[in-house]
Amino acid sequence: MGILDALRNAFGAGGSSGSSGAKKAKEKDFRYTISREVLETAIAAARESHPHEFIALLGGNRRKKHISELVFLPSVTGGVSAVIHMDMLPIGMSVFGTIHSHPTPNPTPSLQDLETFSKRGILHVIIAYPYTMQSWRAYRSDGSLVELEVVEW
Repeated sequence: MGILDALRNAFGAGGSSGSSGAKKAKEKDFRYTISREVLETAIAAARESHPHEFIALLGGNRRKKHISELVFLPSVTGGVSAVIHMDMLPIGMSVFGTIHSHPTPNPTPSLQDLETFSKRGILHVIIAYPYTMQSWRAYRSDGSLVELEVVEW
């Protein structure tokens, strides 16, 4: 059960249903990779932005399920939030989701993060302070934790 489902259940908004076999098949199909260079660039941007949040979009090859680029759009960031202007995304450009930083050691999505996740793509990354290769986590659009393989590309 993802974080969003847990919140729905806790506040009486229902939850997800389905067989565990279907869930396992869905998890098997949800295998994505990210270029080490892209992740290292995002980590460096998060460090540069500290104590404010950093935000960008994840781009790449959807057919190969590989994230190979960061897409920067105008944004407004602060110590507790980051808002990206999705209306500035070029027409026809497709992105996987978002990547942003938390200026604390907690990579768990906030309620605002979960709202953004549900509207902006299928895969999201949070890089937490101290912004290292060990301090990030990937999430699905429902807020559930997902493995994202880092590859040399």
